[in-house]
Amino acid sequence: RDSGDHFALKLDADLLAAIELTSVEPEPVESMLTGDGTIFTFRKDSAAETMRVVMHIEPASYGKHAGLIGLPGQASVPIRLFIFP
Repeated sequence: RDSGDHFALKLDADLLAAIELTSVEPEPVESMLTGDGTIFTFRKDSAAETMRVVMHIEPASYGKHAGLIGLPGQASVPIRLFIFP
């Protein structure tokens, strides 16, 4: 959701199963679990053209993992991870 003062980012369940989010910057004002992932909503400056979100992660397990990240209701970007011990 992008309402001018808020911005939403969705991580799918496959990606979230492969990682552990240790922190998110800026801190989301809301996180909502959906049937296929989690939507994080952030407050933003309505005058800003872009916004940076940093997600610090730890691997949940070793090996190859894949998932999607994107804006709810829009095309997602595939994320591929290879976690080596």
